[in-house]
Amino acid sequence: MSAADGNDTSVDFDAPSEFRSLAFGIRFLAASLTVALGVFNIGVCSYLPTFNQIFKTALPGQILPPLTTFIIGFRFEWMIVAVLLPIIAVISAAVVRGLRAALISVSLVAVAISVQDTLTWTNLIPPMIMPLGEPHTSAAQ
Repeated sequence: MSAADGNDTSVDFDAPSEFRSLAFGIRFLAASLTVALGVFNIGVCSYLPTFNQIFKTALPGQILPPLTTFIIGFRFEWMIVAVLLPIIAVISAAVVRGLRAALISVSLVAVAISVQDTLTWTNLIPPMIMPLGEPHTSAAQ
């Protein structure tokens, strides 16, 4: 069969090049979604000082749950983790060899971001809506 017959079965397709382009696109998409999730997490962590002030003024002397106390007490370190996780996702997407390994590493970072975000929200909101421990009182009472 010839090209003149209109039945040309040759393929103008470079499979390795197309696969690399597709792999790059998938890596880029995974990293982009993870970074977007990370930016949301950074925004949530940026409110930690506000929550600290709310707890001091609205709940004076109340005993906060241990994990809430931990998150508020280590808010600077908590923010550093929130900033580092998206950076790790981008580096993983760019550096890790193999599409599967890169997607797994970026997915694990996305899970870590989600866990941090969930821990942040689930430990900052309940102290404002649930009864807490007894307030600190002086021994003279």
